[in-house]
Amino acid sequence: MALVALLAALLVFVNRPKDPPSDWISSFTPPAGTSSASKILYYLHWTNENGELKGQLQLSAVANGAPQSLTAPATGLYNRDNHIIYVVITINGQAGTLMGKINDANDTLTLNQVGATSQASQLVFHTGSANDYKQATQKLAPAKK
Repeated sequence: MALVALLAALLVFVNRPKDPPSDWISSFTPPAGTSSASKILYYLHWTNENGELKGQLQLSAVANGAPQSLTAPATGLYNRDNHIIYVVITINGQAGTLMGKINDANDTLTLNQVGATSQASQLVFHTGSANDYKQATQKLAPAKK
């Protein structure tokens, strides 16, 4: 009987979905012909309290040769059973909702605007740290002559 209880406990703890990492980095290069051709870096960081996410999204880009940055609050929900994530980003008082899924196999987070049907609008995040984001931001700056 003790063996059955031990096996049941192992199945519950070993197969339990893990919580998502708290730091994610993504880069996006707008398609040619759009108004911005500069790469945009995204750094999403949150704390997770029983599936309730609270944090911020930082953006960095170089526009007209000058570095630009923005920090926006981010809140969301994470469902451990199916790894679905909802994130609400508020920029200039306007809230936008992103929905996505975490892939445990390669620690990626894919986010889309809710209702978006095009894969071109997907952002694929990889796990990273604040230091990784800082280093990537420094690489965005144009080379000094």
